[in-house]
Amino acid sequence: MCKRDRCLFFSIKRLDRALDKYTEEAFRKIGMSHSYALVLFILNQENGKCYKELANILCIAPPSLTKIIDKLASREFVTIARDGRTKRVYITDRGRELAPIIWEVFHDTRQELMKTTQTYDLATIIDQINSFSFKN
Repeated sequence: MCKRDRCLFFSIKRLDRALDKYTEEAFRKIGMSHSYALVLFILNQENGKCYKELANILCIAPPSLTKIIDKLASREFVTIARDGRTKRVYITDRGRELAPIIWEVFHDTRQELMKTTQTYDLATIIDQINSFSFKN
């Protein structure tokens, strides 16, 4: 039997929740969810992705992606175009203006996480991620 605090499954779930909380807090500084920022980040590098490709990259269900895309479109960060039966998503100039800011937040959070993972102890990594605080 696996004890909850030593089981790989529960440790990974805890790590996933800690990382979500950490990245949400980091992107809150720019007024955006990390999921929204990820979509813009992907489109800035490879514009015109179809919904299915984006959903696969983000590991989310298509209905969840639709909500994100609709919100980004309402803020004029992306446009949606039909390509036959497929919908493609394109970043707008307004969305591209955020790309350097999004990249900076990604870079900063990655640097902090790289420092944290030097310990290789999953419980310690989770505790350290949970203890991060962000200064505005």
